[in-house]
Amino acid sequence: MSPGPVKRAIRDALNSSAIARLWAPMTRSVATVLMLHRFRDDERDVRGHDGALLRAHLEQLRKDKYNLSSLSDLIRRLDAGEPPLPRTVVFTVDDGYADVDRVAAPLFNAFDCPATVFLVTGFVDGDRWQWDDMIRFAISQVPSAHIELTIGESPMSLSWGHRREATVCSRGLIERLKSQSITTIERKTEELCRRIDVQLPITPPEKYKPMTWGAVKHWASRGID
Repeated sequence: MSPGPVKRAIRDALNSSAIARLWAPMTRSVATVLMLHRFRDDERDVRGHDGALLRAHLEQLRKDKYNLSSLSDLIRRLDAGEPPLPRTVVFTVDDGYADVDRVAAPLFNAFDCPATVFLVTGFVDGDRWQWDDMIRFAISQVPSAHIELTIGESPMSLSWGHRREATVCSRGLIERLKSQSITTIERKTEELCRRIDVQLPITPPEKYKPMTWGAVKHWASRGID
């Protein structure tokens, strides 16, 4: 997901050279853990972190001699009661989508940067979609709709007539469901699909596919946890 205008403004300010010089002394005894998710892939309509920007950041971190550490190494230091090494930066990636293999992992490898990918094993097995992707996909298949759902004990109205409204509805429903049990999530996802008459494919479309286990093994041998 691309950042909104406020997040972009904050990010751009923090990335400025003046702010970086002021911030550097305060990061000598702490570790910065960056939590990433999807990576931009225009061919597959994936929105996310731009590979060119990630490359520029990694190049700058190496130039400024930051300690690019693995999460496991940082945890070992903390468990031993030791502080992080000066200027430590750790990269993590959630879920293990295929764009990690196509976009992110080659860049981490090119800059000898360790990274940790938190894999959803059933997803990588190909046994299941990510539930939030099911909701995004289902709503995106219907140009317009108006339905009422009950989440927990509270009603929720979903109404959209164009792509931007559909995106807002997807985000709102996903946020409401995050606090529910997986049983409720699955039941409400099925209800949504039934109410808007969408049949989900058995396997995720290209936009939502996971890494393969072959890709996982390949990058695990090259510094990705």
